[in-house]
Amino acid sequence: MYPVLFQIGNLAVRTYGVVLVAVFFMCLYLLKYDAKRSSVTKETVERMSNYLLLGGFIGARIYYALFYDAFYYFTKPWTLLFVWEGGLAIHGAIIGGLIGLYLLAKKDKIKFLILANLIAPILLLGQAVGRLGCFLNGCCYGLPANIPWGVIFPKDSLAYYQFGFQALHPTQFYELVLNLSGFVVFWVIRKNIPQYLFSLYLMYYGLVRFIVSFFRADSLLFWGTDLRIAHIMSAVFILSGMFLFKYNRSHSKYPA
Repeated sequence: MYPVLFQIGNLAVRTYGVVLVAVFFMCLYLLKYDAKRSSVTKETVERMSNYLLLGGFIGARIYYALFYDAFYYFTKPWTLLFVWEGGLAIHGAIIGGLIGLYLLAKKDKIKFLILANLIAPILLLGQAVGRLGCFLNGCCYGLPANIPWGVIFPKDSLAYYQFGFQALHPTQFYELVLNLSGFVVFWVIRKNIPQYLFSLYLMYYGLVRFIVSFFRADSLLFWGTDLRIAHIMSAVFILSGMFLFKYNRSHSKYPA
């Protein structure tokens, strides 16, 4: 765990933030490289990246607030801006990013699925590298596990406050490996079945997160229950992907 990359006076540059910035520019570069296969201009890709970034950030924050402590954030909405205190959720980031992508598609009169299929493989790469940031930050940790690859987090980490020096499932690396593997496969097949990439992404990541969430210790819960919201949203992703895949098979190459 290495939450602070370096510090200048009272200003701490957090490793997680640096990783996210690096992921953004890495994914932007790949999007520009790959955009020509979908006849999407580099200018559109640049605007798209801004919509995805803003929509993803807003979605990640609101989603977290709703399921972590909705009453607190509702009564103190300005605390939504306190991102340095933590609180971003990947399902919310995906939903918010897709809303941003839809708004751009409408604005530029481009079919939404053309853009969604384009970004599907690169989303998996961004999520994979992002989990490395989670590990270095000490968040998104797993449940106690008597396994050879269990991770013991240092004193004063969030995991330590909950479990002490017990070995935990390295759930960050579970997702990193699975998402990175998915990216490699999607990148290889992207030119052969471009119309199915987004639907396959929804099914694949939904399944990955559904499984990994069984080993997570810090999952958000559905209001007043012990049901993990990640399981609900992952199931929604899987079902949505199945529906979209079937829809694509029976309609035009890029349905509206």
